[in-house]
Amino acid sequence: MVHYFNRFDANENGLVELWEANLQSSGRAMTISFFASILAANSSFKERGATLSMFSDVMSAWLEERKLVADKNGNGKISFWEFYWFLRSETQMMTRGRAGKQLAERMFNDRVGPDRQLDFCQFLDVYSTKVAEEFTVIRCKSTLYTPRHGTKVCTNKDITGSICTFTCQPGYRMIGNETAICARTARWSATTPICERIQCFPKSMKMNGGQVTCTNSNFAFSQCRTECHESRGFVMSGEATKTCNANGTWSREEACCSNSGHNHRSFTRRSR
Repeated sequence: MVHYFNRFDANENGLVELWEANLQSSGRAMTISFFASILAANSSFKERGATLSMFSDVMSAWLEERKLVADKNGNGKISFWEFYWFLRSETQMMTRGRAGKQLAERMFNDRVGPDRQLDFCQFLDVYSTKVAEEFTVIRCKSTLYTPRHGTKVCTNKDITGSICTFTCQPGYRMIGNETAICARTARWSATTPICERIQCFPKSMKMNGGQVTCTNSNFAFSQCRTECHESRGFVMSGEATKTCNANGTWSREEACCSNSGHNHRSFTRRSR
């Protein structure tokens, strides 16, 4: 039982807290706060948590109950089909179909005796192993969402030790942490970052003697083109086009339109 206890003892302080007793994933046999419902009756557990001794007593009682559920024939032995259907119905952790049956066969054959049946000790051995793997996995409680206009990739979903990496789409910059780790305290080391749209400043505005048209305002990768009213005597100085770069800077200064007839230059008006 020490192995199970250590996996629940997320704070490594030798005690299992109430919220840790509720860390079971949905759809599993122990989701109904099994540990919490029994341990909460103990006043010392409410005050400071479950010790190894308390935890072991509860775990042993639960496993004893499981073996009676599995022994549908009531003969003190667990056949393969009793074992297989128990795993599917009670734990809901078996892969369905042929792959699930093959997995159950491997688990069964590892411990089965000559009579092709498991005694209670053998059954508890194989089942408690699966309990350790499936039921005492500590998961981070809060949900890390995929950021809008970004992606999230995790090494092991929301299980302890999993590292989630975030990226933003081209044209967006990240506000927050690029990675988050699921710690043993069942908490993520960071929250979901925000992907903020990149803009270039100053923003191109209407100009006297000409006009500026942009493909996507002043956002990243937008291309702006300056055109002067040549019919009214305005000529261009500088390059006609500029681009808002991915780092939030313009590729070049904006062109201006000047009236050659009056030796007057009309510059672009800009605002932040």
